Amino acid sequence: MSSPPSPHDAVFRRVLGVPSNAASQLRATLPAALVARLDLDRLAIVPGSLVDCPR
Repeated sequence: MSSPPSPHDAVFRRVLGVPSNAASQLRATLPAALVARLDLDRLAIVPGSLVDCPR
């Protein structure tokens, strides 16, 4: 059985779970040269989950 999600997980899912919010955050954080190469208007939610690395 996996452990319950952390509060941080809930915040990230809430903020980045909306494609326009994710695009905005990526534009604000990534270098401009990289953002210019991305089509952030095509971001979409896909099924799946993150697999955490062992500690």
